[in-house]
Amino acid sequence: MQEPQGFDEYQAICDWLESQLGVKANYKTVHQLVHYWLQAAPQVPRPVSIEQPAEQMETYKKTSLRT
Repeated sequence: MQEPQGFDEYQAICDWLESQLGVKANYKTVHQLVHYWLQAAPQVPRPVSIEQPAEQMETYKKTSLRT
């Protein structure tokens, strides 16, 4: 889950477990494990508008609070 490429859905995690580890896991089991036990979630980047001004984006990145 921490790799930059990551997973974009729980079914992708199920498929990866089966292809790489030979573990056939139920979707519900994977969801509960990832969501509740690992407290993580698949991540999908949100689309960025092409009409956004570049300098405004850079200013935001410099001044926004990051944890």
